[in-house]
Amino acid sequence: MPPQLNFLKTAFDITIPSNLNQPLNLIVELSPHSLSVLWYSKDPLTMQAVSVYQCSAGEDMNKMLQQLLTGLQNNPVQPDQVFCCLHTQASILLPENHYNPSLNDDLLEQLCGEQEGVRTVIEPIPSMQIQHIYYMPLWWENLIRKTYPDVQFRHSSTLQLKTIHTGNHLKLIIYHENVKLILFKESQLQMIHSFPYETPDDVLYHILNSLKHAEILKDAISVSLAGMVDRDSALFEKLVQYLPHIEFQNLPEGIMRSEGISAYPEHFFAHLMQFASCVS
Repeated sequence: MPPQLNFLKTAFDITIPSNLNQPLNLIVELSPHSLSVLWYSKDPLTMQAVSVYQCSAGEDMNKMLQQLLTGLQNNPVQPDQVFCCLHTQASILLPENHYNPSLNDDLLEQLCGEQEGVRTVIEPIPSMQIQHIYYMPLWWENLIRKTYPDVQFRHSSTLQLKTIHTGNHLKLIIYHENVKLILFKESQLQMIHSFPYETPDDVLYHILNSLKHAEILKDAISVSLAGMVDRDSALFEKLVQYLPHIEFQNLPEGIMRSEGISAYPEHFFAHLMQFASCVS
């Protein structure tokens, strides 16, 4: 059974099928106000179980992670491989022709501020000729490695940028109290931006401001939407008023889902399964 985090709001808790008898891999995504846990199997690539836990601003994310790992460690099902995807905002993307390893720490400090208890990580994105540089929180890394010594860390943006969108495209991932925005213009990456939100107007403001900055008309861009939003929500109703070419993100081709996960729309967990398809 997945861990019960009694001081957090559990958005989803879809357990591993009781009749399943095959090896599983585990993905843990750390976002600003939520933790997501995906269990999946290979051959064929299948989403087997998902849990999503939420915490509000001011609550202790470290305590949340610690309790999650304790629950996972006591789980009778143990993974073959573990991947941790970090959705941290202290990161920069550099074209390879501007990349200088000796300046990584200085660049991060200048653009993201000086931070304690972190180390600098570099992840290449060959398909885009980009180097992704970010801060890894050492407390998180050490805590996770105590439970899973062989865990492989990735920044979520590194994996999300393995999919290159043609033309003008805006990718939105809706988290609890946070949105991630990835914008392409004429197939070229323009920006990745994460921001907190309270109302649909907050989200719309950031989107329209990003399009204005990139000089893209809202009628001239396709939009894919993933994460915690549904068709009847106030957020979707607001977005569809201004973005005529918006649609929910589908799972990558060939991905299967357990019966429990199939009861929900694909886009709820499409961004998580994209991680699995990238690391598998």
